[in-house]
Formats: sequence, C-alpha cells, structure tokens
Amino acid sequence: MRTGTGGLIGVLALALLLLFAPAAHALILSYSTPAGATDKDGDPVSARADVSTTGGVLTITLTNLLNDPHAAGQLLSDFGFTLASSTTGLPFLVNGSITSWGRVW
Repeated sequence: MRTGTGGLIGVLALALLLLFAPAAHALILSYSTPAGATDKDGDPVSARADVSTTGGVLTITLTNLLNDPHAAGQLLSDFGFTLASSTTGLPFLVNGSITSWGRVW
C-alpha cells in the first residue's frame, strides 16, 4: 500500500496538533458534613457537596444523604463559596447562569 505525500502531510499535521494541544485541567472536590453532625435542634444531618471544573464549566452537585429527614433543619438549603484569583487571592466576578436546576429523588 502506497501513501502519497498528501497522506503523509495529513499524518504529520495530526501529530503536531496532538503534540501542541492544550492540556485539559479538571478539578474535583468533595465536601461532607462531619460524622455525627446535628442541626440546632439536635437532629442528625448528613450532606455532601461535589464541586468540579472541566472545560471552563463549574458544576456543583448538592446531595442530602439522609434517608428519611423528618424536620426542616435536616433539609439541604444552601451552599456558599467564593471564587478567587489564584495569583492575588481576591474574589472576582464571573458572568454565567444556572443551566440546570433540578431535584433528584
């Protein structure tokens, strides 16, 4: 099987693209309530927040790990975080929107 110069140039071009392609960076963090955590009324609470960044997209998944919450204090209500510059440590503003808002039962 013979390969013409066009095929060879195509293979070289593909090799160069793969060689100089930017690296994809991903960050995945998981935060959980400590074992034995309780709300202000002494009821047990258990939750996890998974935070990931891939391809410039920030994804936050909140999960209530209680099987049968019976009080309002056991429900997952909010999550706070601050985005900051890695060089200055100062917060910065990000333009964006919530693209998916849902409940998973």
